Amino acid sequence: MTPRHALARATFRLLPLLAMIGLPACSQSHTPGEGVCCPVTSFTGCSPGAAPLPGGGWAPNAAACTYTISGFDGPPFVRVVDEHGCDRVEEDWSAMWCGVFIDAGPVPDAGPPPPWDAGPPWVDAGGTGCDGLGPATCLQQGCLPTFDDSCCPSCTDGPCADCLHWTYYACRPPGLACSSASCSTASPWGCAGAPPDCSGAHVNAEDACDIAGCVPAYPSGNGEPDPSAATCVPIHAEVCTVACRRFPPPCPARTVPEGDGFCYTNRCIPAFVCE
Repeated sequence: MTPRHALARATFRLLPLLAMIGLPACSQSHTPGEGVCCPVTSFTGCSPGAAPLPGGGWAPNAAACTYTISGFDGPPFVRVVDEHGCDRVEEDWSAMWCGVFIDAGPVPDAGPPPPWDAGPPWVDAGGTGCDGLGPATCLQQGCLPTFDDSCCPSCTDGPCADCLHWTYYACRPPGLACSSASCSTASPWGCAGAPPDCSGAHVNAEDACDIAGCVPAYPSGNGEPDPSAATCVPIHAEVCTVACRRFPPPCPARTVPEGDGFCYTNRCIPAFVCE
């Protein structure tokens, strides 16, 4: 028997022993000993939402699997295979953008969304249930309140003064409210699915703070509102909701009692929030 045949015979006899002790016959790693394929969501299409989803792809180790997808509108997400052979979900910039633009047509050459004045005014995109709602009710319906600076308006023609006064503009579907093409401004926290952070906001008008989505909260009492005594609080879905059995506290003019979803907070907020 030749040495080559003897080596082949010996290898053949070793295969059952290798299987018994658990040694793999081959490796499934695309780059042996280096990197992993990260977890990947099954989502494809438009608007994965505010909560980050695992995007997959290759990484040098599991701790480096930090790529996620999230958001509203924009290019649709598709599933691809990267150069390491790992599944990955990413935006398809060659496809027509998702969105709720009315009569604006497809986005040419996958460029940015059309500007505000590219077509008819924004309208409620049919059946969304957002149009015409006040701020608190807007949030309860899964929509987002948007604001415009009445000192220097973007949504209407007018002079631009050296001041800042966020005024409630409209209730919009999240994709439209958070679009860079919208003339009005939604809270950046709202676009991420959370109430505004008003800890750094300042009262700058009887009915407004200097951060969109935050409003003055006054101590309970009668008379005229005193902005110097107010603090800024977020507009959230339950700010006008009360379930406890007690009389509402008195409030300054043009304000209403604030709720927390269960009872009164003994503070008062601008009436427009609950209209």
